Amino acid sequence: MRNTTLPEAVDWCRSKKDADKYPFFMIRTDPRFWQSIKVNAETIPLELDFATTEVSLKEIHPGIYRAKRKPAAAEESNEPLEQLLEHLEQMEKQPKLNEEEQKKLLEIIGSRESMGKLSGFKHKEHLEFSVMDNAASRISGFPMGWNLNKLPGRLTELLKDTQPIYGVSTSFCYAGTLATWSNYLTSLRTSRSMGKYKKGLAVVYEINEETREPVFGEIVDLLNGNTLQLICLTLEEFDETTHCYVIQGSPNRTQVHVDALLYPDPMPIYAFNRRYIRLREHLL
Repeated sequence: MRNTTLPEAVDWCRSKKDADKYPFFMIRTDPRFWQSIKVNAETIPLELDFATTEVSLKEIHPGIYRAKRKPAAAEESNEPLEQLLEHLEQMEKQPKLNEEEQKKLLEIIGSRESMGKLSGFKHKEHLEFSVMDNAASRISGFPMGWNLNKLPGRLTELLKDTQPIYGVSTSFCYAGTLATWSNYLTSLRTSRSMGKYKKGLAVVYEINEETREPVFGEIVDLLNGNTLQLICLTLEEFDETTHCYVIQGSPNRTQVHVDALLYPDPMPIYAFNRRYIRLREHLL
């Protein structure tokens, strides 16, 4: 990553790895890259400004709401930095409920009765601060070519001298560990995400070093809530007509932790004379 830039990496994937044949593809970065992108008291600047927006909700039909946005009244009790740090601290101190407690909580919060009582909320936006730019300026060896805060967006670059562009036209990213969230709903979200690993579906757990093709496994069981017992599948060919990989079973078995999977979602195995698997993205 240090010897290239994100645009160069994307162009390389498209020209050298045939990624231009796919509408979407993923680039797996070094974990040290996104682990360096943190929001806490040490990374937030002392002088920080942002806008508070107030959103009011009105039910116009059972289950359908209209939202109206407006700038919120000035909050004089705290400075912007203190407000943000207080919010982060509240997130960290959220109670760690067990799965049953979280299910009940979601049922209560998401009920029609509770939603009908919701009149609105406030949120912070337009923060003049980049977490990634902060990491790039303070961490030695940070791959500068991957600092999204300094990369021009394709739309803004092509249309900078024309009319304004409405909508999201700037670069952004999500940084974090796969399948994690705020502590408030971590257990429930993890439990539900594990439920997708059903017997008979396929996963990608390796890349063949010689052919650079995905190595598939068929799920037999989920062990200890986080480890998949798999049938090792043999890749016969890539069928250009169906745009699917043709696979067959084998007597070999293996076990893989879900965090080690190269593709987060399991895929169905289609059977029509032969067995097929279709990937939605190209793995590099």
